[in-house]
Amino acid sequence: MKLYAERTHASQVATERARKVMPAGVPSSFQAYDPWPIVVKHSSGSRMIDVDDNESVDYDKGFGALFAGHMNPAVARAVRAQLDDGTLYV
Repeated sequence: MKLYAERTHASQVATERARKVMPAGVPSSFQAYDPWPIVVKHSSGSRMIDVDDNESVDYDKGFGALFAGHMNPAVARAVRAQLDDGTLYV
């Protein structure tokens, strides 16, 4: 616990701020755990960098939704192309 607290201080601060506007401070209950979750600032491929600049491998991949990895160039191009036509049609 001590090492986790030392390595994730910025995640703790960010989570405390987020808890003021979101239940448990996270958008998904999967991300909520004690004492606080890791807050990611960047991801690419299989790697994530948290707000404390720790690098880790994302083994979860969004429950499979990110099977192509974070920021896959082909997926990013397709998303950018679609943005000009809209994103949610209800």
